[in-house]
Amino acid sequence: MRKTRAIFLVLFAGLMAFCSAAWAQEKEPVQKPTGEPIVRKVIQLRHVDPYAVQRLFSAQNKVSASPWGVINVDEKMSVLTVAGSASEVQDVEEAVKKLDVPPVPGKDVEITAYFLVASRQPNMPNDFPPTLNEVVTELKKVLTYQSFSLANTAIMRTLDGHNGTISGAVDTGLTPDQFRLDYRHLTVITQEKQTIVHLDDLNFAIWSQKHWEKGSPTNSDHQVDASNLADISTSVDIPVGQKVVVGKTAFGSADNALILVLTAKVMD
Repeated sequence: MRKTRAIFLVLFAGLMAFCSAAWAQEKEPVQKPTGEPIVRKVIQLRHVDPYAVQRLFSAQNKVSASPWGVINVDEKMSVLTVAGSASEVQDVEEAVKKLDVPPVPGKDVEITAYFLVASRQPNMPNDFPPTLNEVVTELKKVLTYQSFSLANTAIMRTLDGHNGTISGAVDTGLTPDQFRLDYRHLTVITQEKQTIVHLDDLNFAIWSQKHWEKGSPTNSDHQVDASNLADISTSVDIPVGQKVVVGKTAFGSADNALILVLTAKVMD
């Protein structure tokens, strides 16, 4: 019995000695192979994705992937935990100060679209606002149309870097018509003497909806036939303050055309 107790005491003493050595080792500063102590830092992020910052540093090798130089992410708290040499941690801190800033708001842009109906018929009235006088004068020089009238004006507000769309009714003098104008991406290009609004993948369409009854006397349901009256697809640059003729398309009859005119304003 005494022998068993003695063996137990020896084992217990050995275990305590091992734990004491481990605790002592934990209290000692962790060092890199060069003997340089490891610095740990928690960095709070407010505006940027912590995983994006982690990937950036990994791609640039700002902090090595070894156990003594890493960046960990806590997504819920939006923090980075950096472990590395003092210089590595300082590099990360300085870079984060430059990256973690509020996003610059996109410029507010106003697009005005004019839907001009042009006709070769000489007796048709010219009916358009004075703001389009210069455009119509230039169109008469290059086209064979005799009269121009404004079918509709559409105004849309959007942001630099975004897409945009607007739709609604339009009075073309035919059947009740609908229009849709959209583009995939808007970019404000600031040059030395001029600002340009670029619309990528612009699409414009006007279509007519005609209703009629089925011929069967036992069935009075209505059908809808939607046919495009106008269709323009392109990308376009609009110098701010200028009116740009985007394109024209046949409209209604061989004597008529619809012309899309755009102007852009960058809001302060």
